[in-house]
Amino acid sequence: MAAEYDEEDIIIANTIEQMNDNESMKFDAIVGVLESMLLDKSFLTMQESFRKGNSDVFDTHENKLEYTEIFQTYTAMMENFVETFVTDRVEGITMDCMMTMLADRPEEITGDVFDVLASFADYEEFKQLMLSYKSTDFCHDISGELSL
Repeated sequence: MAAEYDEEDIIIANTIEQMNDNESMKFDAIVGVLESMLLDKSFLTMQESFRKGNSDVFDTHENKLEYTEIFQTYTAMMENFVETFVTDRVEGITMDCMMTMLADRPEEITGDVFDVLASFADYEEFKQLMLSYKSTDFCHDISGELSL
């Protein structure tokens, strides 16, 4: 015996499918905006300035209280930048909604987007970023040219 569906069941199924499509489209938009943010000059300048201004404090792989304070400052700065950047470009999105969507689909976030998000969500990742920056014998300026 075939299952019988009334008109209300079909409307509900279509509504759920549309909601899933809308969520997927928003997720794709968020990831696209995050990828473009990584190339944005103001983002690159902010990161470079922060690293240059704070990497000299990091001199060991041990954890110091001062590192935690710098991490908290970095986290707040990055969260504010990301929130403003994304909410200005993706209509109807909030930081909480964005973070929930990203947390629900971790396998869909890879590469540089994952690394940047991890750097302000994970203390060890951040510390490695700062130690790596400090240990580099050269740095890239914003135009991409090498400076010694």
